[in-house]
Amino acid sequence: MKIESHRPGAAETDASQRVEGPARKQTRTDVPAQQSDRVEVSDDAKKVQQIVAEAVKSASTPPEVRQDKVARAKELLASGELGADHQKLASAIIDDLLEQP
Repeated sequence: MKIESHRPGAAETDASQRVEGPARKQTRTDVPAQQSDRVEVSDDAKKVQQIVAEAVKSASTPPEVRQDKVARAKELLASGELGADHQKLASAIIDDLLEQP
C-alpha cells in the first residue's frame, strides 16, 4: 500500500531541508549562568503583605473568653431569664454590634 500526500509541493521537499536527530533539538548554552531574574516589591505590596500577616496572626489567635460572662449567661439560660424574650435579645445583640467600632 502506498500513501501519497495531497499537499501541494510535498513531493518537492528536499532532504536537505529536513532536520533530524540531535541537530533537531536546540539548547541554549550561550546564556551565561550568572544572569538571573530580579523582582522588586513596591512599598504598597510590602504594606499589603504586612497587613495580611497581621490578619493571619489575629485569625490564628483565639479570642479572650470572659468566663464570668459565660457563667452568668449559663445561669440566666437555666433560670429562663435569658432567651425568653427573643425580641429583646435580638435588639440587645444589634445594639451591642452597632456600638462596636
